[in-house]
Amino acid sequence: MDEFQNAAPGFDVLVLAPRAAGADLTLTAANHVIHLSRLWNLAVEDQCNEPVYLIGQDKPVTVYCPMARYPAIGDQSFDLKLNDLLWRKRSMSQSLLVPQESDSDYTTLFEETIAAE
Repeated sequence: MDEFQNAAPGFDVLVLAPRAAGADLTLTAANHVIHLSRLWNLAVEDQCNEPVYLIGQDKPVTVYCPMARYPAIGDQSFDLKLNDLLWRKRSMSQSLLVPQESDSDYTTLFEETIAAE
């Protein structure tokens, strides 16, 4: 890890398994993350990306998730269906933890507060 972090500018590659990449590493020398296979658990996938975003990162970071699309079945390809499922899971978890905001919620709360006084 130290060799990778302290290498001279240029092209370097460090290949890590998803579990290793999410194990308290600092990889601010990296600016590209490529997920060669997707994980069903989005939290683990996010942990794989985090080491390159830590304090000290001074380059833009790009995350890639290559997907195979087979012409014979098009949008029914496994990689595309898995990607859709993962994005639906991410969207659902975010909306459960942080409810969608609407102006009517604030207006109702404000009106109820004024009426109570």
